[in-house]
Amino acid sequence: MAQPSTPDGQHNMQQDKQQGKQQHKEEDRQHDEEEDEQHGDPGAVPQSGPVDGSGVDSGAKTPFKPGDGPHGDPGDRPRDKRRVFGGAIGAAVGIGVALIGIPVCIAAVGFGASGIAAGSIAAKMMSATAIANAGAVPAGSLVATLQSVGAAGFATSTKFYLASALGSVGHIIGKRLSGRKKPKKK
Repeated sequence: MAQPSTPDGQHNMQQDKQQGKQQHKEEDRQHDEEEDEQHGDPGAVPQSGPVDGSGVDSGAKTPFKPGDGPHGDPGDRPRDKRRVFGGAIGAAVGIGVALIGIPVCIAAVGFGASGIAAGSIAAKMMSATAIANAGAVPAGSLVATLQSVGAAGFATSTKFYLASALGSVGHIIGKRLSGRKKPKKK
C-alpha cells in the first residue's frame, strides 16, 4: 500500500480512522441497546410503586445499588462492613508476616547474626550445599542468601516489596473469609 505524500492524503487517512472508530462505537451502542431490549438492563432494577409521584408506575428503572434488588437485600450491609474490616485485618497480618514472621522463621532455622548455628537445619543445608559444590557454598545460593538475611536482615526495598505483596494477599484473603455468611445453627 502506497503511503500518501501530501498533507491532504495524511489528513484523509486520519479522518477515515476517526470515522471508523465512531462507526465502531455506534455499532457497539446499538448492540448494547438490542441486548437490553431482549434481556432487560442488568444494571437497573424496576422501581416498585409510583416513580413520579402521580400514583402511576411509569415503568422507569433506577440504577442498581449494591444490596438492592435480586442481587442482595439491605440486610447485607453489615456483611460489607465485615468484609472491609476483614480485609484490613488480613492486610495487617500479611504485613506482619513480611516484616516479622519471615525473619523470625529464618532465625529459627539457624541463620543468625553470628553465623549458622551448629546442629541446626541451616547447618545441614550448608553441609549439603557444600558437598554438592565441591566443598564451597556458592554466592547467590539459597544458603548464602538466607545467611545474609539472617545476619543483616532484609534491605529496605525488600521489606517494602514483601510488605506490599503479602499485605495485598492478606487483604484479599481476609476480605473473602470475612464476607462468608455464617452457617445457620440447627
